[in-house]
Amino acid sequence: MGVAVVVGGTSGCTSEGSGAAWDPEWETDAASSGEPPGTQPSGGATTSDASGQTDAADSSGEPAVCPEPTVPPELVEDSEEFACPEGMTFDAAYFLCVNDQVARGPFTDPIVQDCLACGAAECEDEDWPLELARGLRGTDRCPAGSTMTDGLCVDPTYAWGPFSPPLVAACEAAGGGMACSSMRWDRGFAEGL
Repeated sequence: MGVAVVVGGTSGCTSEGSGAAWDPEWETDAASSGEPPGTQPSGGATTSDASGQTDAADSSGEPAVCPEPTVPPELVEDSEEFACPEGMTFDAAYFLCVNDQVARGPFTDPIVQDCLACGAAECEDEDWPLELARGLRGTDRCPAGSTMTDGLCVDPTYAWGPFSPPLVAACEAAGGGMACSSMRWDRGFAEGL
């Protein structure tokens, strides 16, 4: 596990009337909040390891675990169906643009909420570690929270990629700029191309 950061931890001594006694096992170190076992660290801090997993717990008190990928990736160099930004490859199993470290986002709100619920550290980042993205994204053609409409995965606000090479070219021609390499476009813009 990587180095943990503790925010607002205490020394293990409790204030008068709290009902908890000092216990030497609660001593604060790099991997402990200093709070009694089974309690949330003061200030709501969590710790994370190098994979992005944190020590968040679900409602049962068990450590939350993000879903693992369910099938092997299917990397397609030079996909004719989906365009990925330079340096990335289309993963046909998970409908993601990937390199050897990350999957290109952003991701739909339901996927981000699932990410937060399982305690990953990168949920607000645009790009996510590969296994995290694959496990949460799954293998459905459209990501959670979106549906296929006229060849696009859409929710009420956005169209979700990857997008076809002709659609990316139309985005660039329409002045979409850097957004054209993103996996999220304004729905009205995308439908107008």
